[in-house]
Amino acid sequence: MTPAEIKAEYLKCKGDYWYYLKTYAKTLDKDTGEVKPFATFNAKWDKPEYEEFIHWFLDRIHERVVAKRQIDKPDICDEKSRQMYVTNSVMAYCAWSLLFVENWRGLVTHEKEDKMDNKTDFNTPFGMVDFMLSHSPEWLTPRKDDLIRSHMNIGLKCRNSLLIGDAGIRPGAGGGFDLI
Repeated sequence: MTPAEIKAEYLKCKGDYWYYLKTYAKTLDKDTGEVKPFATFNAKWDKPEYEEFIHWFLDRIHERVVAKRQIDKPDICDEKSRQMYVTNSVMAYCAWSLLFVENWRGLVTHEKEDKMDNKTDFNTPFGMVDFMLSHSPEWLTPRKDDLIRSHMNIGLKCRNSLLIGDAGIRPGAGGGFDLI
């Protein structure tokens, strides 16, 4: 890609999280070990019937993130069955936010730390984000000196963005998060 094409793609990704997810985000198939596109929603990779719900759900998150919670809408709480791709989708949105949203803060909670961030398991929420960031095109992959990565923390210095994990009794008690 030429520098002009890279800039145009970067701006498209920054302006449209769904474009980034469908075009550049990758995930790991836990059954086959194959790297696959995040959101093709075709029968080969995913269940097409989930696309509408996933897009709707992420749009509700996005409108709140963009408005920095200054909107008169209730928080989102969703009951879902397992294997609906919601965790992958939310973590992909977190990867997009880290890459493109200034001063973004996200919080991931789980009752067990090792189920949230295990550096050898790309099926944990932090593992999913690690995988997506490390499998981005070179022009989207964060520079090593810009990346903040420690147990249950991923961030980018250039954006002042940070995703934090908490397995405590009162997760998020400190407040100030765009997404929990």
